[in-house]
Amino acid sequence: MEQTLTGWLTRTYPQYQIALDVDSDRVARLSGQVDSWDDVVDIGLKVGADPQIHSVVNDITVRGLTIPRKDYAGWSAEGRQKGRLDTADVVIIGAGICGCSIARQLSHLDLNIVVVESGDDVAVGATRANNGDIHPRNKYSLGAKKFEYCLRGNALYTKWGEELGFTVKREGYLYLACSQKHLDDLTAISRQPWFSRVPGAKLLTAEELADMEPLLREPGEPRIKGEEEFHPVLGGISYPTGGSVDPYLAAIAMAENALHNGVRFYFDAPVCAFEKEDGRIRAVVTRKGVIPCRFVINCAGVYADDMAELAGDRYFTIHGRKGTLAVFDTACPPRFNAITTILTDRTAAMKNTKKMANSKGGGMDRTVENNVLIGSSAKEVWDKDDTASDQSEIDYVMGLCDHPDLGPANVIRYFTGVRAATYKEEFLIEPSLHQPDLIHVAGIQSPGLTSAPAIAEDVEQILLEQMNLLERSRPGENPDYDPIRRRPVEFRRLSQKEKAALIARDPAYGHIVCRCEQVTEGEIRDAINSPLHPRSVDAVKRRTRAGMGRCQGGFCGVIAAKMLAEAHGEPLSQVTKFGGESRLLTGETKQAAHGGGPIG
Repeated sequence: MEQTLTGWLTRTYPQYQIALDVDSDRVARLSGQVDSWDDVVDIGLKVGADPQIHSVVNDITVRGLTIPRKDYAGWSAEGRQKGRLDTADVVIIGAGICGCSIARQLSHLDLNIVVVESGDDVAVGATRANNGDIHPRNKYSLGAKKFEYCLRGNALYTKWGEELGFTVKREGYLYLACSQKHLDDLTAISRQPWFSRVPGAKLLTAEELADMEPLLREPGEPRIKGEEEFHPVLGGISYPTGGSVDPYLAAIAMAENALHNGVRFYFDAPVCAFEKEDGRIRAVVTRKGVIPCRFVINCAGVYADDMAELAGDRYFTIHGRKGTLAVFDTACPPRFNAITTILTDRTAAMKNTKKMANSKGGGMDRTVENNVLIGSSAKEVWDKDDTASDQSEIDYVMGLCDHPDLGPANVIRYFTGVRAATYKEEFLIEPSLHQPDLIHVAGIQSPGLTSAPAIAEDVEQILLEQMNLLERSRPGENPDYDPIRRRPVEFRRLSQKEKAALIARDPAYGHIVCRCEQVTEGEIRDAINSPLHPRSVDAVKRRTRAGMGRCQGGFCGVIAAKMLAEAHGEPLSQVTKFGGESRLLTGETKQAAHGGGPIG
């Protein structure tokens, strides 16, 4: 295996001297120097594609490129100086959708659980920038972790949504073939062995599709942006279990239920070291302090490989894959009832470009609130914190738009996240190879959101197995466990009668703060006072939608900031947009530059 891969590297990249070593754990370790980041990624992916390779550590560098590293040593000294922060049986690193789902799942056990997050809130990494798809399936074949987790996670979302009070929509997915070639492709898909395992999946005739989507009976439909000729639908595939959630609301709901069941959360607390004794992890060191513990679950997203390295068992590398999405005004709603992809040669060509090779390709989508959503793109980036929306990525995303009436003028927001991909392009969910009290939940990209509840169930089983292996112990049940989280008030969803009754009880619900999304002062107050209380304007926005409409917080943002400042007893100038140093204000207006006193 090693000789075969080395030979391939020599033939394919004769201009470079790339060293490859494969150890007894089937971990491939790459080193050398190349001319571009794309070459680093291409080499890693080709080696990782070998089915005999367990994982890839890619230490290939790029001439002239210095990749910044986190100051773990400095943070560690700072955290140790602050002393003990808490004590736990289990520390979960990361409060994205996987960290929050695992915290909620484990909270039924009689364990002392702590979640540490480097950001100021839950869901501030890839989860924040997720398109919210609950995929009915994944492109990977039977037996692949992504496929199996996707099926199980999809099914679990109905129960989790009901118990935790967040919306799960089952619009279903439709793929429409407008040419014989695409119909043949869909027919071939329907004959794949995995197809029968996707609940309700079915190959449909044009007439059956028109029964589901009455628009298809209209003359000249479907109209396709960028297509001059009319292409009638010949047939298609339906996946009725496909749907959508608000990813951040799902994560918040999971976290609040975990908190209700005894899990503790620490924010602005990046992990920077592990303290070990006799081969076991005895404490996690964060920038806020030290947490003695027995087990650690690594859900650190794009920095999961750094966590493995800090623990002394680095055997995989995460490479960041940036994706940009465009959100449209709700004044331009989706044209179809289902989440629909119209297969055309134009979009197929775009999705088959090199930069989309390891992505599901993106396309027309929608949010739970019925905003049309397009994307995402897929661009390999060396900076894992690069969430800038580049013009080239925006152009690519807009090129995927099949809606005939949508254009850039209808876009209210572009946003970008970074996926955490391994070079195996698979989830890595397992005990660390040489640190068995450390469990990795790494490489979680699409369909990670869909898979999260199923991943949480499996991580619980892995944790119990490792506890039994290392300590001959098994925790009992949490006697106070409650799986139910009450749904917050969503004023815009209430009937007129319900709104009137609510306002009569509490006039704050009669004061609209966010006109675009019809969010009230009462809802913002409730969010600020919620158990997992937000401390930034964006954190309020994720909980209430205040600022997610057409004006993007132009009117309501300052009111939300003022309410935060009053609730926390701090000056308005200290309120941030998204934590850290992202302060919204620098000082009061209308002050004289020469004396600092009021003008006029």
